[in-house]
Amino acid sequence: MEKQAFVLGKSLPQTPACTAAQQLAANLASAFENTSKTTGWTAFGFGVGTALAGAGEGVSLGIDTPVTVTFGSATTFFATASFLTGGTASILNSFASGNLTAMQNFDWGHLINFASTAAASRIPGGEPWAETIGHLAEQGFELSTSAGEVCH
Repeated sequence: MEKQAFVLGKSLPQTPACTAAQQLAANLASAFENTSKTTGWTAFGFGVGTALAGAGEGVSLGIDTPVTVTFGSATTFFATASFLTGGTASILNSFASGNLTAMQNFDWGHLINFASTAAASRIPGGEPWAETIGHLAEQGFELSTSAGEVCH
């Protein structure tokens, strides 16, 4: 008889395949968490740059406006990336703890689209991060699909 974990009104089977999927989710969550932290600090750095460039607007009579706009765009991208990857890490950690529903209801396509759009943009330093996030999102989508099969 296989063991069962009771989570949110559902029993999650503790088969070797399901347990392996939960371990993969924990590992992937760690990668998303690291990405979230790094992009968060990068957003902070660009935010400081935006503030400094914005403060210089009056002195430079607007000559540095392109720099201010670029820093602002980069701040927005990296802050959004940090938020999305941190949230994704939470979803994966929830599954690793036994909640299959959270991962099944997550829209992996949204994260993949964000990464694709960012890769095509001209945000400074955004392309490598967009590729990283896209690669992690693809792994998450594959994990979600396989977990749905082995953890029912």
